[in-house]
Amino acid sequence: SEAQNLLDEIDTISLSKAPKTHEQLLLDQKDELLSAQTQLRRQMGALLEEPLTRRERPKAEEFLEAQLQKLLSQASKERTASAVGRVQDLLSKVKTSPAAVETKEVRYIE
Repeated sequence: SEAQNLLDEIDTISLSKAPKTHEQLLLDQKDELLSAQTQLRRQMGALLEEPLTRRERPKAEEFLEAQLQKLLSQASKERTASAVGRVQDLLSKVKTSPAAVETKEVRYIE
């Protein structure tokens, strides 16, 4: 994601001995970016509890599978076990739940 790419760039900048002014501004905002990314992921997860349309379902599955892969790649398996279970449960619900009814406007657009 773009947020992760920006955080990766900040990590690279943090290794430089003399960051430029704009790079220092990014370094100074790293904690805020991490917090915003966490809030965004939680909100996205909460929205996945609601019924999804045919169009939303593939995006939701893609998001959840990416989150699951991130969790599985982390070193501390004990700390991520419950999170992995929650993401797997949510992914299962998304895959098996019936599609939400699309509004008249959405059907018209298609």
